[in-house]
Amino acid sequence: MSKREILSRWLRASGLGRAIRSARLWDGLLVATYHRIGDGARSCFNQDLFSATAGEFEAQVRFFKDNFDIVGPEDLSWVQRARRGRYLQLTFDDGYRDNYEVAFPVLRSLGVSATFFVATGYVDAPSLSWWDELAWMVRGSARAGVPSSSFLHAPLVFDGPTRLGAVRRLARVASALTPGVRGRFLDWLGEVTGAGRGDDSLARDMWMTWDMLREMRAGHMSFGGHTVTHPDLSRLPREAQEAEIRGSRERLEAELGAPVPVFCYPYGHATSFNDDTRAVLRACGVEHAYTFHGGFQRLGAWDDYDLKRFSVEAFKSHDLLVATATIPQLFA
Repeated sequence: MSKREILSRWLRASGLGRAIRSARLWDGLLVATYHRIGDGARSCFNQDLFSATAGEFEAQVRFFKDNFDIVGPEDLSWVQRARRGRYLQLTFDDGYRDNYEVAFPVLRSLGVSATFFVATGYVDAPSLSWWDELAWMVRGSARAGVPSSSFLHAPLVFDGPTRLGAVRRLARVASALTPGVRGRFLDWLGEVTGAGRGDDSLARDMWMTWDMLREMRAGHMSFGGHTVTHPDLSRLPREAQEAEIRGSRERLEAELGAPVPVFCYPYGHATSFNDDTRAVLRACGVEHAYTFHGGFQRLGAWDDYDLKRFSVEAFKSHDLLVATATIPQLFA
């Protein structure tokens, strides 16, 4: 158990966490990031994309609703000008169908809104993401591991029934590669696992549809751009970045019939965007853009194109999530 987990449990057991929340030791905007809701162990795809089970998600939203003012994109301008307040925004990345089937009913029943950042290419033409295809290969392989190669310096033995460690190791390799080289890596991995490349028919029910998104929009959910094909923008020339950013925004606005003033960088690292990206966002009329490398926004002192978010993940306890929201200076 990590030191952060131990400390978060102590904050709950001692009652100090509740006292700290009452004392209001911080003011600002805290943004929580989700990807998928469900039981990742039962999926043949990337388990790390599952942020919480349905029951865990409902408990988390109830906690957030009881302790914070929950806001959306339309509130950000006045939140930034506020002198006091603890504000929280719920966000989802990518556009997985369980966002509609599992998360949306919970949010609707509790009267809470969230912002969904959608990679529009997956809605228009459902296909496997590289991270899900990689996990599908490894988790479905009849083999015990993969050999060393130009991609791996040493053989990799698959671990445990879900092979999560191996998936994470191989995903780190894949994420560092350019798209063309990553394709060759996946070809190699399909061969050495014996699984072959995953067919896009596997993604038939993976992503939300436009009808689902429109229903969620009518149910007071909000949406933001997340590019068309989910590339690492900083690796693209400015013209290609504009095609991805403008393309996703215009597609969302055309289908949902509403402005889309916010955007989320794929991968969300501090290196996932650059000066060209910022310039394109301004030219496209994007008002706020979100990253994914931890932290929170202090009132009156944030970067509109680097709104920081913390990650909600299934392997983190509810105590740690509560501690993160209680003392974001330390835990977020």
